[in-house]
Amino acid sequence: MKKEDLSAIKPTPMSTFQTNYASSSFERATNIEIATSLVNGTVLMPGEVFSYSETSQKGRGRYKDAPVYINNKVEMAEAGGICQVSTTLYRAVMKANIRSVERFNHSLPVGYAQKGLDATVAWGSLDYKFKNTYDFPIYIEGITQDRNVIFNIYGNPDALGGKTYDMQSEIVEEIQSPINYVDDSQLYEGTTEVISQGSAGCKVKAYQITYENGVEINREVVST
Repeated sequence: MKKEDLSAIKPTPMSTFQTNYASSSFERATNIEIATSLVNGTVLMPGEVFSYSETSQKGRGRYKDAPVYINNKVEMAEAGGICQVSTTLYRAVMKANIRSVERFNHSLPVGYAQKGLDATVAWGSLDYKFKNTYDFPIYIEGITQDRNVIFNIYGNPDALGGKTYDMQSEIVEEIQSPINYVDDSQLYEGTTEVISQGSAGCKVKAYQITYENGVEINREVVST
């Protein structure tokens, strides 16, 4: 990386996005702050790929146990909450019109993002990755302030050509939870016991929307 490369990065951000974690426990908030600090200061040269899994794992040993989704259940585990950081980063990066190389949604809805607009990570299996497809470096600024996590993406705003980008999601199908019966020799014949009420699922389309002078000019499905 050379000084002239970095000189291409302008002081005005190409995009910004934030989410709030005011309701989080001390442990979850600590994890969010650690993960954000690890992403902060990242410089991605043209053609380079950023891996959130790789970056966030640098905090192993410092993270607290906090709630996570495991096999469609909420359990306590190391680094619970860091997917709010990857989700916030995903939205900021997409607002700079930088697309994902790898991105997955959670198995259950999350309170800090609309359905279909999240980005989860599970170390060793699921990652959020994106590639700098611009011909200049980008700089990622990550901030935690007043229980908000904020990402600013710096590069050259002129590359957006005066356009702005945002995402929306649309529920296209409701999926009712099925009833599954399992034989249990501990129960009297003819009796049933509800183990889990279950919950309805849904199919969601996520769109990348392009605006010019505040008017929508394109809507692209980026995930289902």
